[in-house]
Amino acid sequence: MNKYLAIICSLSLFIGTAHANSWQDKLTELKELAAQITHLKIQLKSAHRQKAALIDQLKNTDSTVARLSNNLEKINRDLVKQQSTLTQLQIGLAKEQTNLYQQQQQLKQALHSAYMFGNTDYLKLLLNQQDPNTLGQTMTYYHYLMATQIQAITKIKQTIERIEQQQQAISARTTELHNLQNQHQLEQKRLLSQKRNRESLLNKISSQIEDKAEELAELNENQRNLEGIISKLKAAEAMAKAVHFPALHGNLPWPLHGKLLARFGSSIENSELTWKGIIIAASDGDSVQAVAPGKVIFANWLKGFGFLIILDHGNGYMTLYGRNESLYKKVGEVVQTGELIARAGRSGGFANSGLYFEIRRNGTALNPLTWLN
Repeated sequence: MNKYLAIICSLSLFIGTAHANSWQDKLTELKELAAQITHLKIQLKSAHRQKAALIDQLKNTDSTVARLSNNLEKINRDLVKQQSTLTQLQIGLAKEQTNLYQQQQQLKQALHSAYMFGNTDYLKLLLNQQDPNTLGQTMTYYHYLMATQIQAITKIKQTIERIEQQQQAISARTTELHNLQNQHQLEQKRLLSQKRNRESLLNKISSQIEDKAEELAELNENQRNLEGIISKLKAAEAMAKAVHFPALHGNLPWPLHGKLLARFGSSIENSELTWKGIIIAASDGDSVQAVAPGKVIFANWLKGFGFLIILDHGNGYMTLYGRNESLYKKVGEVVQTGELIARAGRSGGFANSGLYFEIRRNGTALNPLTWLN
């Protein structure tokens, strides 16, 4: 039993501490919590702005990458077209070079023939009965043949020069396109790297926003809970000031009417301990009433006391009601004088039905009989 009384004393000290931690102290905590919430909201707002800016940057980057991709596709098409044209020109050039070579060979042969003809002795031709008309026709033919060959060669050379110029222009354009292709590919690579970095940062900020949102939700819940505690502490303080429990000394109503089975200070059977309260005989289910306005600070089963309910009346005063078969009030509820709080019984392993009743101040047990009317 001594162990159980120690538990009650501990509860009393806890209640005394709760009162020491007044609603003004909780209000200070609430202000600090509100400041944390405000600071967190500012951080969230800043994070949302950063996220929006990153999304805009990603949009611009995506647009630029898309434009570069379109340009690269056009450059690649132009390169294929230029390469095809260059190939055709090379084929044409090869043919023209072949024609030029053939014409050069023909001209070479014609020049050789003309040279040989030019070294022929006219007198010898005459003495050999060569026809002067035939000789004139031959000379005219060779002159015509040579002029024709020279004209063809000149034309072929002009064609070759034109093709070579086209080749040079196409090669220059191809080089330019390759340079543009490389520039676009490097720019695209740089932008894609920039995009990945921004996406990584966006994911990080989104994760931070999610974490801060969860933290903010938790702080808001803590704020609501703290506001509830402040309200209850204010109510308890107001009640304590209104009731002024010491003024009720000798005028408290009995929690239930019945025969007194054990008095305060009397010896406990088979123990060197004495009772810190009184035991009132009752029938199972008899109504147990609050002796004064108070707030429920404990309502549960406790070994040695069965179902126990404790009321706090302010200024360190509290009343205890044990051995009940059922409890009607929960922790935090405020009750008034005469309000039903429990039903008497024999919980806790006692043979006879009854109510165990105590009055304490700052953990010290008081004689209930001097307080009851």
